[in-house]
Amino acid sequence: MNTSSDLGKPLAHPPPVSLDRLRIPTAKGGTKSLESATVAEIAAATGKLTSASRKKPKTLARAALEKALGAISSLAGVRVSENGGAVSFGTVPLAALARFASALAKVRLP
Repeated sequence: MNTSSDLGKPLAHPPPVSLDRLRIPTAKGGTKSLESATVAEIAAATGKLTSASRKKPKTLARAALEKALGAISSLAGVRVSENGGAVSFGTVPLAALARFASALAKVRLP
């Protein structure tokens, strides 16, 4: 990959990364050069590298809320998210709103 020819003019400074030396991990455990890797292989490698950073361990408070809501069949699908000391809930059924409020009132957070 010659970035200066792609731009049509010489670069003022060399690129900070040598794209010719970049290796893409494959599903079979090997690696490929960037030029020989397919878009699907690049997307899979990117997803694998970035997915671990999005997975955060559950806090004790989130675990307690999920356990309390999961014990009620009409609230089992409610998503609990916690970020920066604030909590939010997703997919609370409107028909189960009173039961949701009651369940939350009974939860004792650690």
